[in-house]
Amino acid sequence: MTNNKDLEYFYLWTLIRNISHLIGKIRDRELSQYGLTVMQSAALYTVNAYGERATPANIARALFRETTTISNLLIRMEQQGLVKRLEDSRRRGQIRVVLTKAGERALKDSRRRESIKRIMSQLNDGQIKRLRADLGELRKVALQELGLSPVNPHLPDSDQ
Repeated sequence: MTNNKDLEYFYLWTLIRNISHLIGKIRDRELSQYGLTVMQSAALYTVNAYGERATPANIARALFRETTTISNLLIRMEQQGLVKRLEDSRRRGQIRVVLTKAGERALKDSRRRESIKRIMSQLNDGQIKRLRADLGELRKVALQELGLSPVNPHLPDSDQ
């Protein structure tokens, strides 16, 4: 039999998923004016942040995605002229990812986050601080459940 606490947990989980989906759709709509998606924006940000260490595997770990998913994304982004996948001369068979000029422009464009500002500005400073702490705690537990740790504590999880 399901108790009230179980129902409350499920409601909160559903609320978090719904909000993430809704805000993601709003952000995708905003990014579409630059021909980008949320995942492309995240990949551009991660490639830029990792610099010389930007590989499909590192990008996948930073974005908590499968390497094949990121590799396919990078192939499409290369076809769009946003990134270049290069064989790393220092490591045989290793692919390194770099931003093209078009990718650098797209990254700059994607840093305009008016939709995020409009939504998040509805919270006051105290609410933001509490929400950040609470979500950070849930994230930490989820990572532990999966046996994961943040790849690079200097990289935010998402810059979309």
